[in-house]
Amino acid sequence: MNILEEKNYVLDQIHLVSIPDGLETWEDRSELGKLTESLMRVIPRKREELIKDSNGRETHENITYVIADGNIEQGIKVAEKLNIQSAAFWPAAAAVLALNCIQCTRLIDDESIIVMVIPYTSSRTSPAG
Repeated sequence: MNILEEKNYVLDQIHLVSIPDGLETWEDRSELGKLTESLMRVIPRKREELIKDSNGRETHENITYVIADGNIEQGIKVAEKLNIQSAAFWPAAAAVLALNCIQCTRLIDDESIIVMVIPYTSSRTSPAG
């Protein structure tokens, strides 16, 4: 019998959390500028507090990996700052991502946009290397 059958190992290791957006319950979230400003100001601080508080407890349930929305770069930056491995995911449907990629390819082919490739370097070493 493998370990995943013996114990609900995966579900015991993954915990979803919500982080407040910084707006009061009565504030209008359809005001995109106000919402975006609040998200950019509040979420990185709250995420860092959550990780530090969780990892500071006297338990063995430290946050050791962060999976964050790829549209919100701060999720990866906070994990990197705290030296925690991370991954980004794209919560939109795969079809939307595919359509965006196709449209970008057409714009590049039509020379409507010019692509500059800037290599990303991380201060962390990769798990494989």
